[in-house]
Amino acid sequence: MKRPTKHIISLINSIIFLFPLNGIKLEEINSMNTSMYRFFFVLNFLCMNFDAAGEIIWFLDGLWSGKEFVMLAHIVPCLIMTFLGNIKMIFHFLNEKEVVKLIINFKELEDDKNIELANSNEQKSTENIYDREIKHLNTIIKLVKVLNSSTIIAFGLAPFILMGAKYLKTKEFVPILPLYVKYHFFDPYNMIYYGLTYIHQFWSMCICMSSVTGVDMLFCTMCVFIKIH
Repeated sequence: MKRPTKHIISLINSIIFLFPLNGIKLEEINSMNTSMYRFFFVLNFLCMNFDAAGEIIWFLDGLWSGKEFVMLAHIVPCLIMTFLGNIKMIFHFLNEKEVVKLIINFKELEDDKNIELANSNEQKSTENIYDREIKHLNTIIKLVKVLNSSTIIAFGLAPFILMGAKYLKTKEFVPILPLYVKYHFFDPYNMIYYGLTYIHQFWSMCICMSSVTGVDMLFCTMCVFIKIH
């Protein structure tokens, strides 16, 4: 008889890479690794919100100084995504143990179900249910991955494309960053700081995207698994 597939493990493995980026774990680990995860969580949380605070200051300063509406509107989606990312990161972090226990319980439930099916004649029909539901879920996960990857690539390349276009038009090199952020301690457009500032903003974007989509995809995975059972 065909060996039952570990569906819940394969599904979790397909999205688990999103969580270590934010210092959030989906499995039980030793205390040393837990400390490392906590360090990454605090570091990335501060990194993302440092830029978020600068965006808010830049936005308020723009309102006060009468900047163009288009420039002000450019930053609003970033602020909304950061707000959502903060909510999801914090609530997942606070309920991390419960999430780990839930995943363990799902794995045990699937193991028990596989043992039960191995001793019955229902394995084929049950596998068909799994395949149908998981096929739809995998399609959604792949679509989200493609959209997020495209967004991150566009976010990273946009400043260089705009700089190139501006140089061809004016023959002047004007550094451009992905985000409008107000830094009080240094000029981010000074070439001494530009490279590190660009990397910092790009990393903040990656953290924000992974914190939002990671939790959403985990939620969808759990919902599909509950529906199957």
